[in-house]
Amino acid sequence: MLDDSREYLLGGKIWAYPQPKPLQFGKFMLTPLETRTLFRKRGWERIIAFQTRNPLHRAHEYAIVYGLEKLTKEGFFAGAVLNPLVGATKSDDIPADVRMRTYKVLLEEKLIGSGDRDLELWERAGYALDDQLLLIGLDVKMFYGGPKEAIMHAIYRQNYGFTDIIIGRKHADAPFDDGTSIWGDFDAQEKFNHLNGELLIKPLNVGFAAYFEEIGRVGLMEEFQPKGYHIINISGKELRRKLKNNEVVDNRVMREPVAQILKDYYRSAKRTEKETIKSTHIKWHETGITKQDREKRNGHRGIVIWLTGLSGSGKSTIAVELQAQLFERGCQVYILDGDNIRHGLNRDLGFSPKDREQNIRRIGEVAKLFVNAGTIIITSFISPYREDRDWVRGLLAPGDFAEVYVNAPLAVCEERDTKGLYKKARRGEIQEFTGISAPYEPPLKPELEIRTDQLTVEKSAERIMAYLKNSGVI
Repeated sequence: MLDDSREYLLGGKIWAYPQPKPLQFGKFMLTPLETRTLFRKRGWERIIAFQTRNPLHRAHEYAIVYGLEKLTKEGFFAGAVLNPLVGATKSDDIPADVRMRTYKVLLEEKLIGSGDRDLELWERAGYALDDQLLLIGLDVKMFYGGPKEAIMHAIYRQNYGFTDIIIGRKHADAPFDDGTSIWGDFDAQEKFNHLNGELLIKPLNVGFAAYFEEIGRVGLMEEFQPKGYHIINISGKELRRKLKNNEVVDNRVMREPVAQILKDYYRSAKRTEKETIKSTHIKWHETGITKQDREKRNGHRGIVIWLTGLSGSGKSTIAVELQAQLFERGCQVYILDGDNIRHGLNRDLGFSPKDREQNIRRIGEVAKLFVNAGTIIITSFISPYREDRDWVRGLLAPGDFAEVYVNAPLAVCEERDTKGLYKKARRGEIQEFTGISAPYEPPLKPELEIRTDQLTVEKSAERIMAYLKNSGVI
């Protein structure tokens, strides 16, 4: 020991804790033991993995359909798993939480391969293609290593119990800075033919697909292009441009629900880019006590519960009841109410679209401070614009924002209007009144929807409490 050059030695017990799961899509993150158990319960003889780091367009979807139909035609009871990487990717890639929302909507609305399937095959099989699809995330970093990374992706999936992996065009590819290709289109497929060791999982090779006008669906170019059929095609660069500019994207290229999620993301990102800090010579100072330290002392996580809905839908009433239930439980909780905030912090703002945007921006920043203090913050704002709400979501870490759509029909809201605001708005005495002379954009995929014309205040608050418990917040 006298000759040991080390200054410190550590001893004691070592505890291994399970890897934390992202709150927004944690239920889709499974261990190899869990996936293998799931596949056995499904009774699948062959299990296909579809690797991706991108939102899916129709050609991506077709690769899944092609692989699943190929094995089904061969007599196998097969299943396919949309198995995206949710680890670190390039800075210009779509973030994992946004991508997972696009995958979920495709499965929930049964859109994968819709219009492109072999309907006769599935009728003969006696079950639906949609019943053979799953979504499971894989928390692995993307290296953009081309053919060699394709082999690595296969090994990952083999460990998780997959029997097949779809290998398509430019698998795990990224070009040089000048846009020229590093590898050939199908070099990854060729790589599997020259392995030095044993690999049990099998590559399921798929060619380049596109939508063909003559057949009215997506098909393989190797099959239909020689016939002179015309394709509906769009470059990745042009697709991103359309999404960023909120332009219509051809449904033959990408499904509308997927495009809408991506448009909302790009609008939120663009808005963040435009906001600059005017102050100079400033830096963020760490205070020594972290958000996690505060959450540990409080006994719960910090989160924004964002209540949104028409005036009179019940947001403030639910907020008060929810606060009471959380306070009774011993939680650090506070309400930011729309009217209250306009008495002070936002007293200089009106109700024009620009002022509404600034109103929500300030509230979002304040709410973020509360969350960093480990507090459960309940916000009660009409917040009519989807883009503004998504912008606030983007301020916070995944799982720290829960959008609750407080939904009541306009007629019910008008009946509850003790202030007479709706009547004044209909008479033209109040301008830019949400629901009458100004729009309200309902959430597309809120964490919760509360129908206050069907539930009592207490039941509404209890539903949110149940969500917080199930999500591990309290």
